[in-house]
Amino acid sequence: MSTDQDRPAAPAASAESENVTRRVFVRLAVAAAGCGYVGLVGYPVYSYLASPVPFDKAFPNTNVTSVDLTPDYRKLPLGTAKPFFFGLEPALLIHLPNDEWSALSTTCTHAGCPVSYQKEENRIFCQCHGGVYNPSNGDNIAGPPPKPLQKYKVEVSETSLKVSKG
Repeated sequence: MSTDQDRPAAPAASAESENVTRRVFVRLAVAAAGCGYVGLVGYPVYSYLASPVPFDKAFPNTNVTSVDLTPDYRKLPLGTAKPFFFGLEPALLIHLPNDEWSALSTTCTHAGCPVSYQKEENRIFCQCHGGVYNPSNGDNIAGPPPKPLQKYKVEVSETSLKVSKG
């Protein structure tokens, strides 16, 4: 029978050298993961900031000063409204019951919710928080909106309808 003393001694592995190797590996793995994350987040940000296209060329409708609406808008019945875009901004053209025209932004000044024209009550209403606006000038009448809707100038002729910044 053999005893433990007859076996050849295995090389002594120090626990300290094994921990250093693991520590170095973990540090390298964490550093690599961090670099990967920075690359994933940083590249899109860099691409956006270093874009050679100027903002006004990338979004050509941002500097709009007037919009010529199609003849269909001219035929709008009294007391009705029709949406349109003033550049990138949604807006509403209203043919008021007194045969006047009004053009207003459809973005509520309280929380940015869309507003709609209610013919029966002759008002513009925001369903998010109950804001009420005057359809002829966009003034806030009731609810939480802090300021009126943006109003556009409407020029009506026999053949055209032009909306511009007022």
